[in-house]
Amino acid sequence: MYKFLLIVAILPAIAFGQTPFRPCRGGGPTPDSVAIEGCSLLPCTIVSGSPLVARANGIRTPVATPTVEAHITARVLGLDVGFTIPEDLRDACAVGISGASCPLAAGQQFDYTLNYAMSLPLTGISAAIEVVHFLLIAALLPAIVFGQTPFRPCGAGVPTPASLNIEGCTSLPCTITSGVPLIARGIGIVSPVATPTLEAHLTARLLGLDVGFDIPEDLRDACAVGISGASCPIAAGQTFDYELNYAMELPLVGITVQVEVGLTAADGSTVTCVEIDAAIVG
Repeated sequence: MYKFLLIVAILPAIAFGQTPFRPCRGGGPTPDSVAIEGCSLLPCTIVSGSPLVARANGIRTPVATPTVEAHITARVLGLDVGFTIPEDLRDACAVGISGASCPLAAGQQFDYTLNYAMSLPLTGISAAIEVVHFLLIAALLPAIVFGQTPFRPCGAGVPTPASLNIEGCTSLPCTITSGVPLIARGIGIVSPVATPTLEAHLTARLLGLDVGFDIPEDLRDACAVGISGASCPIAAGQTFDYELNYAMELPLVGITVQVEVGLTAADGSTVTCVEIDAAIVG
C-alpha cells in the first residue's frame, strides 16, 4: 500500500514548497514528495468545507495493478472520526492520477492529486489526515478473480510484464513444492531493445544470498522454449508472452526464498524481470 500521513517537520519543505509527512501506520512505500497548497509546516491549516489540494509526486507502485483506490482517514487522539471519501473520488485511475494511466505496471511512476473540500464535524482541533492508495490490495483482489500473481520488479526501472500468472498462486509467498513443476506465465512483455536472442535466468536467494540455483541449459534459450506471440529476432517495442515450466529442486525445504525470473537481450540488457517470495516445501 502507498501511504502518506500529513505529520512531521522537515526543513527542505520550507525551501522547496513541499509539505512534510510521514508514512502511515504500519509503514510502507511513500511518494518522493507531498505538496499541499498553502502548507509547508505542520500542522497544516485546513478550513472545513474549503478545497484541500494535495499533490503526491514520484509514487512508484511495487506491484502491477489494474485499479487504484484512494481513501482518506481523519483521526483525533488516535480515534477515527468516521470520515469517508466520496464515491466519485475513490477511483484514482479516473480522478487524480497523472503521468501514467491504469493498468499500472510494477515499478511504474506516477503522481496523484487530491482536490476535495473536507467537511469535518468538528473545528478548532488538530487531526491526523491519512491518504491511502490501495495499490497492493487493488492488485491482490483482481488476482483472486483473474488468476494473477503479485510480483515485484527486480530493481528500480527494470521492465516487467503487464501481469504474471503462477499456477496455484494468487498471493505471496507462493507455495512451491521442490521437484514439482512451477508454471509461470509473464503476459504482455514489451522488449525495450531489438535483440536476436533472449536468454532466460532463474535465481533463488535466501536472506539475500544466492543459493546457487542455475536454470537448466535446455531452458536458457527462451526463443526456442518459452516465448509466444512473437518469434526471434525481437524488435524494440515488440510485445510477447513468456512461459516457464520447470520443476525446481532446491537443497532445502521449509524455507522462504526470493525467486527472480528474467529474460536478457543479446546486448546484456534486461528485457523483463520479476521477483516473488516462495515458500519451498518438500
